Amino acid sequence: MLRRNGWHGISGFCYALDIFTMKLWLLKNETVEGYDTFDSAVVAAPDAETARMIHPLYRKDEWDGKAGKYPCWCDAEDVIVHHIGTAALFVETGVVCASFNAG
Repeated sequence: MLRRNGWHGISGFCYALDIFTMKLWLLKNETVEGYDTFDSAVVAAPDAETARMIHPLYRKDEWDGKAGKYPCWCDAEDVIVHHIGTAALFVETGVVCASFNAG
């Protein structure tokens, strides 16, 4: 319930909007290097752990968090995650942009 007196109405409204917004995260790969690899990506996700499990190339249901035999991205546990901002309203979880080092 939103209160209409003083600042409570504004903070309540902002809290309600927070449900519909995603945070922006910078993901960095510093373990898998060279040609045909991703070195970083910006993703939209509600929290750091969800962001960590986003692969720059694959959909979330296609990646188990492991680099695999021919890695282009590091294991999820090795991803460095930095919060960099807030996405626009109604942005869905996923990759915003990624940096790929073609060989």
